[in-house]
This record gives sequence, C-alpha cells and structure tokens, in this order.
Amino acid sequence: MPSHATPRSFFGLSALSAAFVAAAMFTLPVLAQEGQARRPADAQAQDVSQDNLPSAEEILKKYVEATGGAEAYRALKTQHAAGKFSMPAMQMEGKFELFQEQPDKFLALIDLPGMGQIQTGLNGKSGWRTDPMQGPRLLEGEEMKSLTRDADLQAVLKPEEHYEKMEVKGIEDVKGQKAYHVVFTPKGGGNTIDTWYAVDSGLQLKTASTQETPMGDVKFENYLEDYRPIGEDAKLKQPHRIVTMGGGAEYVVTLDKIEVNVEHPADRFEPPAEVKQLLERQQAASQQ
Repeated sequence: MPSHATPRSFFGLSALSAAFVAAAMFTLPVLAQEGQARRPADAQAQDVSQDNLPSAEEILKKYVEATGGAEAYRALKTQHAAGKFSMPAMQMEGKFELFQEQPDKFLALIDLPGMGQIQTGLNGKSGWRTDPMQGPRLLEGEEMKSLTRDADLQAVLKPEEHYEKMEVKGIEDVKGQKAYHVVFTPKGGGNTIDTWYAVDSGLQLKTASTQETPMGDVKFENYLEDYRPIGEDAKLKQPHRIVTMGGGAEYVVTLDKIEVNVEHPADRFEPPAEVKQLLERQQAASQQ
C-alpha cells in the first residue's frame, strides 16, 4: 500500500497520496511474496505541438478557477474527508479518513480489517508514519519536506514557495483526454512531480512521482476522477475517486464525504503514544 501518495489533486491530492505511499510500504512485501504484482500503466506520452503552449502559471490559474477560484482556496482552513480504501487485486477493503488544518497539520488513517491501522501524520513540528508491520517511525529529510508541502491546503495559490521550477512539457493523452503535462521541481532538492491538467476543463487528471520504499524507489501514479462540489456553498470542487498505481498494485480511495472548515478536536493531530516515545528518545539523544 502506498505511504506517501500526493490523492486529492497535485495541490491537495498530494495529501491523499501521502497516505497511499504508507499503505504501499505496508503491502509491497505481501504483494511480492504472493506474486500479485501489477505494473503501473505506462504513460501515454503523445506530445503534440510545442507551439503556443500556455505557461505553467496559466495552467495553474485555470485549474484554480475550475475547482472554485482563489477566494474559495483562501477561505479553506480545515478539511475532513472519509470513505473507503481498497486493493482490488487482494480483494481487500477498509476505511479511509483524512484530516487537515492549514498550514501544516495532516493526519491520514487507513484501517484494514484483520491487519490494523496505517497512519501518516504531521502536527506542525514532527511527521510520523505507523503501520502494523513496520511499527512507528519519524519522518525526516525529503519525506518530511514532501508531507509538509502536501499538507498546505492553499499550496496551489503559491507554488513559488514550494517549487524551484515549473515546466510545461507538452500535450499528452490521459485516458482519452488531452492534457498539459507539467513538471514541478521541489525547492531544496527531491524528485520531480509530473502532473497532467485537462486542456478543456482545466481539471487535474493525473500525478506521478517516485517515492522511496523499503523495497527501493517505486513510481506511483495517481488518477483523479469524479470531481464534485464540496462544502456548504459548493464553491470548491475535488475528486471523489483516486486510483493509485505503484509497486505492482492498484489502490483505490472512494470518498463518501468531504467537509471543509470544520472544527477539529484539540488533540486531533497529536502523535500516538509510540511516536511520542520516539520523539522523546530523539530529544534525549540530541541533548547528549
């Protein structure tokens, strides 16, 4: 199952992605043993004309407008999403839940019957990941930077804060739709992130990135589907089905509910006890 899968949208779906990569890290060893691996679909790169392509800034502006507008994003302070997480090849299905609070709090939970809970969290200072197979661990380096980036609900309005460069590669086909292929280079290093935005609607259709896992570097591809309005005023629009391919498996999140600007409990983003123990050890070691 993925650990850091970047589902909502590149700027937002990233968040869901983060949770998926965690799931991938948990299930990749199982998939390898059972020989149920499936390769992610190859990118259908069909560069059309490189002439008169819009800039990355123009493509992002159209995406913002297509999904609610800048003012709606600026008003977005918290989010709660809930639904189902499934692995079709293993006939496995569980519960998925995501909590976010602007600018840097994030908690994704995947509960799988008979296997336990996978958790990816960020409390504004520390990031962590836990699962029944590998136990708890603290996130550092690129993983921490990536999750902090993903947790920003308003990142699409300020890409210059997170990315060194944005480059439009051309127009390609994504499941029968023409899409602009944009490559984002994170600030401070790290793997680039490929994204595809529909030429006609401006909606984000796909993201792709390479993540580190216990089984080595794995490419994850996220397909964003079933965009619907969310919130009481229905201004924002987000995908309600995210399909992730990676590590030879397919992971699907189907969201039943997305709430915005809801009040989270004060302890929502508190690390679990086993993660607090790791933080205490880390602090003690730094003081020696």
